[in-house]
Amino acid sequence: MIALPTPQTCCECPMARPLYEDRFCCGNNLSKVVRGRFPATAECLDAVTNHPERYFQPLPLPDLHGLEPEWVCDRIHLNLNWLDVHDDEPGADGDLAIEVCHQHLRIGYLRRDADVYYCERLVGTRSPDPYWLALHLIHPDYLYRVPNEIVIDQSLVPDYF
Repeated sequence: MIALPTPQTCCECPMARPLYEDRFCCGNNLSKVVRGRFPATAECLDAVTNHPERYFQPLPLPDLHGLEPEWVCDRIHLNLNWLDVHDDEPGADGDLAIEVCHQHLRIGYLRRDADVYYCERLVGTRSPDPYWLALHLIHPDYLYRVPNEIVIDQSLVPDYF
């Protein structure tokens, strides 16, 4: 059973659809554009509980041509900041583990459950690869040309062996 998310800010809300940088389209009011740092209201929490049909559904990723998702994240400046890396003891399952930032703007958090990562905005999507999961938090328009650019750059490197 999947626990219902309880967002504190708009960037944690499962109804938030990414637009550009720190701007999201509110799934509770489709004409409203919000910033990721805006606090959740009682109306938001009610909508998250009572309207799961409005949850953000990530668009399919474009073909990555067999590239590691970490390379693609690096190319588009999608940074993953591990929050529990310096703790002496591991955090409990479900604790915030990774902050996902595009350039300098936070776009969401990933949580860890054993060796699998998940995000409350991506209900039902889990992965052992946090970079693959982070790619689903951004709009795929950022990605369409990037795998091709990486493959072309790799082909231009001379083969010395």
